[in-house]
Amino acid sequence: MDRPRTARALVALLLLAGTLRAQLPDGWYAVASFTPNNPATAPGTGGVFFVHPRTPGVVVPVTGLPPDVATPAPFVGADAILRLPGGDLVVNGYGAFGAPVHLYVLTLAGSAVTGTQTFDLGLYISGLGNPQNALLPNGDILVAVDGVGVSPEPLAGQILGRVSPASGTIVAVPVAPPPAGAINALAVDPSGATAFLGMVSSPDSSAVYSVPVAGGAPALVATLPSAVSGLDFRSGSLLLAACNIVAPFLFEIDLAPNPATVTPVTTTTGAIQAIDVETATGNHAIAAARTGTPANAVHWMTPAGAATFLTTGPPGGWGIAGGIAIDPNPEEYGTATPGTFSYSWTLAPNPGGLPTVGNAAFGLTVGATGPSAAGLYAASLGSASLSNFGGFGFTLLLDPAQVLFLLPHAGAIPLPIPNDPALAGARVFFQSFHADAGAPLGVAATRGLEASVL
Repeated sequence: MDRPRTARALVALLLLAGTLRAQLPDGWYAVASFTPNNPATAPGTGGVFFVHPRTPGVVVPVTGLPPDVATPAPFVGADAILRLPGGDLVVNGYGAFGAPVHLYVLTLAGSAVTGTQTFDLGLYISGLGNPQNALLPNGDILVAVDGVGVSPEPLAGQILGRVSPASGTIVAVPVAPPPAGAINALAVDPSGATAFLGMVSSPDSSAVYSVPVAGGAPALVATLPSAVSGLDFRSGSLLLAACNIVAPFLFEIDLAPNPATVTPVTTTTGAIQAIDVETATGNHAIAAARTGTPANAVHWMTPAGAATFLTTGPPGGWGIAGGIAIDPNPEEYGTATPGTFSYSWTLAPNPGGLPTVGNAAFGLTVGATGPSAAGLYAASLGSASLSNFGGFGFTLLLDPAQVLFLLPHAGAIPLPIPNDPALAGARVFFQSFHADAGAPLGVAATRGLEASVL
């Protein structure tokens, strides 16, 4: 490939690219926080905030939040947050004792809420409320609840529920017999078939159980010498467990062997309240607990535990940072067109890392189930979904009117990003095309890919 030509084309593309976003910016962190019972122990008002993943001190508050997510009163705010593939955010209203615990699906324009879908999970009676949720492949949300709901509310007496934004329904997920302890963490494996529950028994004792997403009997996976506060998958078999009371505060649980192996990770952030994996790099976004270093701070952390401080919130604080979620960057969208072989972007991790200003090593990689991933790739300023494009049988996921170049590649696509701050926020869409006799009319294609310069 003509690398200088590719670099020049990318620079031109970035200078033309748009930056308007209608949601959490690509690659940024979304932080959910709440006001503690004694606000003096963690100053600030709970709510939702956007945090730049690499530039310290850049914090953007989300406006227009529901009252039980952002009001300067004790036990108000959110401590669980998800980012949906379409860009909406899912947050909970922390909930005072005796008040409803709400789950909100928020649509945003920039950092302003423009639409809210509300789910009433039930009355908050005792315990940990709704500490963490997980996204299922079909778009449903698996919710963890402790002490939420009274009969005949749908989650009364249950620790798991399933919320469907599409149908507007809430149904209980039976877990029997219920595992010991209080549920304080939840993750779903990449297949979407198995849920992993973090159950806390004491400040220095918790356990992780697996259970089918449809419900069933829990199976013990691992025990931890601390109070688990968050779970997330780094890969198909590696589960991360964050803890928030006594050290160690981070563990890797390898599910591949039976029994699973548990490895503590030495960290410098102190207690961890929440964790999310940055798929492009394999690094972690973490929210430190009240006893963290510093308290209630957000960091990015390498798999080895080395942390880089980002922020303790806006001026005046944000209370307790209870949840964290990442908008992946780069991120796939749309549906691929396979042939005899399938072609896909390599993103977990992306060998070229994050598309940050000055990342001379940035690039994209196409993988294939067959002997070669060579093909042509195109870049555009816009996305689309045009089936049987031009009568060639594949789905074009780029706006053809805004395509700027079409170039050959051998699998690896170097796209060095110049050290020019003016490029920050530029957004580009990519798709790769492959000659494959098994595809409709002989042309296979990847899914689309969106990348924004950080």
